[in-house]
Amino acid sequence: MAVWWLGLAQCVAWGVLYYGFPVWQLPLQAQFGVSMAWVAAAYSAALLVAALVAPRVGRGFDSGHGAALFRAGLLAGVCGLLVLAVSRQPAALLLGWVGVGTGMALTLYETAFALVHRAIADPGLRLRGLAAVTVMGGLASTVFLPLLGSLVEHADLRTSLLAGAVAVLAAGWLVERKVLPGLPAVPDRLAPSPSQSQSQSQSPRPGGSIVALATVFTSGTVAAMALITLFVPMLVSRGIELAQAALVLAAFGVAQLPGRMWLLRGGRLPSVAVLTVWPMVMQAAGLAAAAFADSMALAGLGVALFGLGAGLHTLARPWLVQARFGADAGYRNGQVALGQGIGRALTPVVAALAGVWLDPRWILLGLALVLVSLLPVARRLSMPPMAPANRGQGRLPDPRPPEPSTGH
Repeated sequence: MAVWWLGLAQCVAWGVLYYGFPVWQLPLQAQFGVSMAWVAAAYSAALLVAALVAPRVGRGFDSGHGAALFRAGLLAGVCGLLVLAVSRQPAALLLGWVGVGTGMALTLYETAFALVHRAIADPGLRLRGLAAVTVMGGLASTVFLPLLGSLVEHADLRTSLLAGAVAVLAAGWLVERKVLPGLPAVPDRLAPSPSQSQSQSQSPRPGGSIVALATVFTSGTVAAMALITLFVPMLVSRGIELAQAALVLAAFGVAQLPGRMWLLRGGRLPSVAVLTVWPMVMQAAGLAAAAFADSMALAGLGVALFGLGAGLHTLARPWLVQARFGADAGYRNGQVALGQGIGRALTPVVAALAGVWLDPRWILLGLALVLVSLLPVARRLSMPPMAPANRGQGRLPDPRPPEPSTGH
């Protein structure tokens, strides 16, 4: 039950700290008297802060400081929202979003994944725990975009920001009372000693290249952000109404849920390719279909197919990192998240600028081809980093540490 409470807290944190920006950007522009570019730059700064802090956050979780880091992130996020609510100076806009970005780094999926990994040893239960968390987190935009937008429309920006701060505090209370007691860290799953870390680094596990992992997952993030940035303007340029185009894009978030819900079914662990190779195939096909669709139905199908692949890919990252790096997984997961965070922060700007000079359809198609070109890398990552006798079985490796020897 604790993982569902954690998922609910993630829904709130994602909904306020991450998805609040689309609702708040125009009112913030009016409140601070700055250009839209300045508002977007402040939000990009928040995403960059979240990315740059990620490896240190992971190391802190490896060392058993997860609860303290979560509390610090909660405080930073709430303070950032309060600064945005009460300030009027342009510098405060940047300061507020930096606080929110720090909150993102310390309270979103990196935190949740680390808590699940540290508390659940059984690989099947752990995968279902991750799926439960991401199912709930995947509802964040559906719940909070209309909620925060309604508060802005019927009250004002300050009310919406303060309500968001209260919601984040409530999520923090939920984690303190329901999650941390229900997901206690198992001591032997904490970070290894320096001598152990040195030994592990001298004997890397097969297929455990952090560069390969970062490349595969960052490419998916870049593709998703490019789709979100370019899709609606692309359809509007074809004569489709803005509201209809936005409704089609909304399929992206909803489509991420079925694959995650499927993993909750229990039973035998899925093939590694289900979480690595096939999601990239679906994302590439979805991009191509969305780019060159000649009807709303086909465009919606492309977005949904991309979302389905993205939903499964979200679960692949923490699983693969844990399988390859064991007790050092928090730090390594943070390294991968660093690349994804930078891609998340910069892609909207780069995609928008590229869309001025290039047809957005060809940009999306180019990204689809990039995903296809990385399929061999994803396939290699899906090979279990285990003893030779266990290789080639095509199933997820068990990331649990070996039992201590009883011999002398």
